[in-house]
Amino acid sequence: MNFSFKFKHAICISALALAVTHLASCKKDDVKNPDEEIVLPDSSKIEVLKGATVYYDLNKKSISDEISSTFTLSGMYGSTLKAGNQGYKLGYFDLENTKIEDIKLENYADYLNLKIQETPSLTIDASSAGQPASGPTWIIYDFKNNHAVYPTANRYVVLYKKVESSDNSYQFFIMQAKNITALDGNATYELNIKEFTFDIPSFEDSKAVLKTSTIIVPPSSTLYYDLIKDVVAEEETSTINLSGMYGSTLKPSTAAYKFGYFDLEGKTIDAIQVADLDGLEFAEAPFLGIDASSAGAPASGPTWIIYDFKNNHAVYPTKNRFIALYKGEKLSKYAEEVIIFNAENIVALNGEATYTLKVKHFTR
Repeated sequence: MNFSFKFKHAICISALALAVTHLASCKKDDVKNPDEEIVLPDSSKIEVLKGATVYYDLNKKSISDEISSTFTLSGMYGSTLKAGNQGYKLGYFDLENTKIEDIKLENYADYLNLKIQETPSLTIDASSAGQPASGPTWIIYDFKNNHAVYPTANRYVVLYKKVESSDNSYQFFIMQAKNITALDGNATYELNIKEFTFDIPSFEDSKAVLKTSTIIVPPSSTLYYDLIKDVVAEEETSTINLSGMYGSTLKPSTAAYKFGYFDLEGKTIDAIQVADLDGLEFAEAPFLGIDASSAGAPASGPTWIIYDFKNNHAVYPTKNRFIALYKGEKLSKYAEEVIIFNAENIVALNGEATYTLKVKHFTR
């Protein structure tokens, strides 16, 4: 499996001319192993004035305008951190007893072990002042201790996206708040920043898991299901949900996956291989429903089920239709994860429906 991580040369950068009074010089530590290079993080100081929003471009290592920003700082002490307009995903991970300069990504397993959690923003925990955070934090405000502001312990911020010129190469920034000073609504952040580029390997056919799932949807109910673990689940841990007439309204349960369908004639799900993923004509959809045209109720969108009112009220799958959920930029062999399934059989009676699904899960 080809997999490479390439470290960018680290230099000291000035994030904002008004904010920088002094930047500590960067140098390489003594190296015990002459074959192993220790790369120190870049160091930036950014000043956020009260009520202002600061836009920052990590690639140019300077403040920027809104359009070209990698991330933004705003809100209380500038502590609300969001991804900017360059298409980066924002996330975080926690890692104890590790300095940022010691974080290494030598293979894909190391990347997965970071256990990155995506989030729309990172905020401040001001619980001591009666304002607990409503989401993940990277900053803490200690109202009881001289109004001190300091980093959330062991928390690293990540911003990453696919390199435009490549199908499987990603640019990845790790940031850590080293020090924060806050006064009268203003704040100055000293950030350690480390940059990587890395390649995601292709899926392997030998690692694709094929299984059959049987799902029973009671009348007038919504059923949440985890296709990976093959179990009925709670809403927050499920991948799909079934509701409506005969449980035929199919939706994704989480925005982590892109959801939709493709049509493939003359091929069973068993025969779909990694090489096929790049050529599928995937159509994204908010849901898939039932075509009940024979009963005077035509579908309002794409379907995966057909109700034959004229033929003993039979319910059967839409021909040649496959449903897909995936993580990543697009449905391909370089996606982060792919789940493909189709309805092999449906039994509907008295409002209840039993679905037999064939599910194929592509992972690394």
